[in-house]
Amino acid sequence: MSWTRLAVTGALEVGGSRIAVDGAAWFDHEWGTSQLGEGVVGWDWFSLRLGDGRDLMVYRLRRGDGTADPFSSGSLVTSSGEVINLSPGDVVVEPTDFWTSEGSGATYPSGWRIRLPGHAIDLELRPLVLDAEVDGSRTTGVVYWEGPVAAIGSASGEGYVELTGYAGSLEGRF
Repeated sequence: MSWTRLAVTGALEVGGSRIAVDGAAWFDHEWGTSQLGEGVVGWDWFSLRLGDGRDLMVYRLRRGDGTADPFSSGSLVTSSGEVINLSPGDVVVEPTDFWTSEGSGATYPSGWRIRLPGHAIDLELRPLVLDAEVDGSRTTGVVYWEGPVAAIGSASGEGYVELTGYAGSLEGRF
């Protein structure tokens, strides 16, 4: 479930000074990992806020051969707030570049083309921070990549990507 463009207010404390802030937040909640069925080694999760007022969330459960598991899904929120549920056949995700971590030795996609032909969306995504691997081996037991991205193409925008299963399969772990 994704709730996009939520109004938020708060304060930051920097160097002893309190600074008022406001903006828009994105709430995304995973309701469970029971969908990590046999053959699923990880997932690629994308959340994008587009400049034309649309928001896109796509998660691709990745099988060992690189194909998307049938339980992969997503949602497109129109500028008027309508939520359109997406099936794996609605979305094409293609890696366009790769980065190898010095820490884990894992090779992650580091650029993507995301297309939704039925919704006139064709985007190129680039990470804003290339070395964004998180070593959760002591806490969650998972080493993964997550970081901010910029989108250009049929719309411009910003977002966030999370990649798991590249530094070791997650099959059977959830």
